[in-house]
Amino acid sequence: MKYSISLSLIFLIFTVNGSTFSPFKKSKVVPFELQGNYIILKAIVNNIKTDTVRFLFDSGATGGVIDSEFVSRNNIKLINVTTFAIGATGKPIKVNCIKINSIRLEGNNYLKESGEFSVENFSKYKKLKIQGIIGHDLLKKYCMSINYDTKTIEFMPLGSIIKNETDYNKINFELLSYIPIPKVPITIKTFSNEEFKGDVLFDTGADLNLLFNKSFLQESNLKEKLNPSSKIDTGRAINNQIMRLGQGKLKLLSLGNFQLKDIDVSVPDKNTNVLSPNQTIGIMGVKVITQFNFILDYSTKMLYLKSRILANNMQLN
Repeated sequence: MKYSISLSLIFLIFTVNGSTFSPFKKSKVVPFELQGNYIILKAIVNNIKTDTVRFLFDSGATGGVIDSEFVSRNNIKLINVTTFAIGATGKPIKVNCIKINSIRLEGNNYLKESGEFSVENFSKYKKLKIQGIIGHDLLKKYCMSINYDTKTIEFMPLGSIIKNETDYNKINFELLSYIPIPKVPITIKTFSNEEFKGDVLFDTGADLNLLFNKSFLQESNLKEKLNPSSKIDTGRAINNQIMRLGQGKLKLLSLGNFQLKDIDVSVPDKNTNVLSPNQTIGIMGVKVITQFNFILDYSTKMLYLKSRILANNMQLN
């Protein structure tokens, strides 16, 4: 089984300088592609019309990233920006960045002003065929409605009135000060009917259902209660790191008013370190998220969920 874990969950970084992207004054609807469960946005960067960039829409990424080959091909000047590494050391590091003056997404000619994107070699993401990642530094500027059925994102001004709000289940989320990724509460139940509550990171860049932290598994003595398989699946994370994950099952996962039954979950082995902070019990990925059309409003810290299945009781295998 292949696992593609979000870039930000392996070596989380965010730029100190931040971006100066200008938010929309009016709503804009932008189409996206689905590659597997990933949302891919096509864009023209710095008005280079002959070299379209495919961006991964990643709520689990703290900042924007762009391919070093794109930068080299188009002779874009590099700048150095101080960043913080979130993880084992937390020490500031230097990364190469470029200043992007505009990004034009397919659809309604969405434009934004200058901002800084870190530069990485994307040759390791060949299977995804992406040349960039759009993360929190852009997403925080908008209230966004993601519709998997129409394959569109509506970018709305912060504080916009939500159409048909009563059709959605509302969940308050938090942002950790040093990892600005939506953190939402869930309840899980084992097949022995033991319940556990905690927060998970809402990550559209993680191709899985639910991945637990080692610390949570140890503290709750949960691992054996998940009926883990003896098989260990080996795959590569999105940054090419080898991941070794065992598989288990939950009887129930409750998210807001929704209940997901008989759900597969991922358990890291002793040699795999997934950098989800200790304030969370793990990561919720796109195999759960794609069961819903959803709205993220960073100004009110509110997640709106609408089931893509008529019944509230859903099953994920």
